[in-house]
Amino acid sequence: MTSASKKLPKRTLRGLIAATTLTLTTLAATALAAPAYAAAEGASTTAETGAGTTAAAAPAQTFKDVPPSNQFYADINWLAEVGITSGFADGTFRPLQTVDRQTMSAFLYRLMNPGKPDPVCTKAPFKDVPVSHPFCGPITWMADQEISIGFTDGNFRPGAVVSREIGALFLARAAHATPRFCVTGPFVDVPANYPYCSTIGWVAEKHIVQGWADGTFRPTELITRQAMAAFFHRFVENTR
Repeated sequence: MTSASKKLPKRTLRGLIAATTLTLTTLAATALAAPAYAAAEGASTTAETGAGTTAAAAPAQTFKDVPPSNQFYADINWLAEVGITSGFADGTFRPLQTVDRQTMSAFLYRLMNPGKPDPVCTKAPFKDVPVSHPFCGPITWMADQEISIGFTDGNFRPGAVVSREIGALFLARAAHATPRFCVTGPFVDVPANYPYCSTIGWVAEKHIVQGWADGTFRPTELITRQAMAAFFHRFVENTR
């Protein structure tokens, strides 16, 4: 029998077992402590929570398709609590659905005029928004506040979907902000000569948006309802 096949003393075996157990425990603790990489903006990492929504105890679930595990859970619940939206008739919020211009007008009006009923429309503000249009009131308010002046053809295009760069523009105008002239781009895909650089820079400076881990803002990407909830919540917390 060789020395490799000899039995180890019991004391040596107990030492090896204890060392192995300690190593496995340390590795498990390290794995639990490491934050998961978040691809989507607004993910509930420590940095995102600190820069945006104030951390608090999770309220009761408001919408059946927005569980507490949703990274925008607190923002979406806040949106409902302050009366900006009550969701859809089936009890859903549809967080991944995009936001069109007419819906954005209603949400922005309620954001800036908390507790007030939606305005009544008495005159068509754009060629494609008659007085009978269900969003005529908020769209008229958008035009009166110069948040949106429409397109050169005299239309508002209420059903067109809002991109992130236009969402930034609307929020800056709603705040009556005077964004600084862009000297350097706030994100790697928003250079200083980008048409919306100053307003995108303003929402970044106010921590309304943080962008993605790769340093991009993705300005032409369409806004989802859950991202809009986060933008609105941070807008209130960081500008008022």
